Amino acid sequence: MEHRSNTDSENHFLKNPCLIRVPSVAKALPQFTLNTNAPFAHRKKAQMKTLRLLCLSFVFAFITQAAEIKNTAPLQVGMAETDITPPVGYRMAGYFDERFSTGVHDPLKAKAIVLQQGTETVALVFCDLVQVTFPISAVARDRAAQLCDIPRQNICIFATHSHTGPLFDDVRNTFLHDKAVAEHGKDEHQTIEY
Repeated sequence: MEHRSNTDSENHFLKNPCLIRVPSVAKALPQFTLNTNAPFAHRKKAQMKTLRLLCLSFVFAFITQAAEIKNTAPLQVGMAETDITPPVGYRMAGYFDERFSTGVHDPLKAKAIVLQQGTETVALVFCDLVQVTFPISAVARDRAAQLCDIPRQNICIFATHSHTGPLFDDVRNTFLHDKAVAEHGKDEHQTIEY
């Protein structure tokens, strides 16, 4: 497996991805283990992570195998993650009643994978949010396309559907924000524009 760092001429969506050239499918598949003695919640979380990794591994293996068969350019993969956890006290999504974050058990992440083969580049971004609405996705994809030289149509943004992520870009958020401003003159629970 050959590793090399991103150069200035390779302008990608990710800040400093590790580019990997995988000569065979066997080396591309990760090893999976699951601790069955862990509590149920942690076991379920580990199972979901394993399932996601397994699905991505199959996609990665398929693309890699197709490249080897056609004798095309090598597949390069860049990966990164960033913390998107809102401040404590921010409104939480996922339910109909108003709930506020009281602390952080696990940080919320946005994780990205950039695949490049020859002149084709694709970015997949997975966010720990309840949803990514079209208006938010459109703005994010436009901005990423401008910054990274990846075609807008090749950027996909997904939500993991976390019910304990921030509430934003939603009818409930607008209602609760307007209500707080009307009652208190400001909204103490919406301190940042998410």
